[in-house]
Amino acid sequence: MKKILLLGLFLLSCSTAWSQSSDKSKKQNYSKNPAWIQMMDDPNANYFEAKKAFDQYWANREKPEIEGEGGVEKEKEEKRSFVSKLFKSDAKEAAEKHEYAIEYKRFIRWKMEVEPFVQPDGSILTLEQQRIIWEKSRL
Repeated sequence: MKKILLLGLFLLSCSTAWSQSSDKSKKQNYSKNPAWIQMMDDPNANYFEAKKAFDQYWANREKPEIEGEGGVEKEKEEKRSFVSKLFKSDAKEAAEKHEYAIEYKRFIRWKMEVEPFVQPDGSILTLEQQRIIWEKSRL
């Protein structure tokens, strides 16, 4: 009886530890860490998690301008309050804006390229699987 009780306690503690570690991964805060950059390069990355990381990171940051969006930046500048213009230095703002500009544009391009190959669970088809689909569509 004592062995069964000890085994039960051991299994309970293992399941509790596992659930806590899985909760941490689900509740990860990507707003300070640009994890989406590494996720783009990971063939096993989950599309939905990468998109979530990207969206959280850029939620409170000014997004870089993408070609074809010329008037957007001017409108944003006009909407900024006098106080925010006064206390935020232009150099600091420019550094924040351009720190990940290339990666931002690369993510937008990556997202458009992989979206057709995203599975319901968020996994992305491998290049080989994508090639097979492409070959079938040619016939």
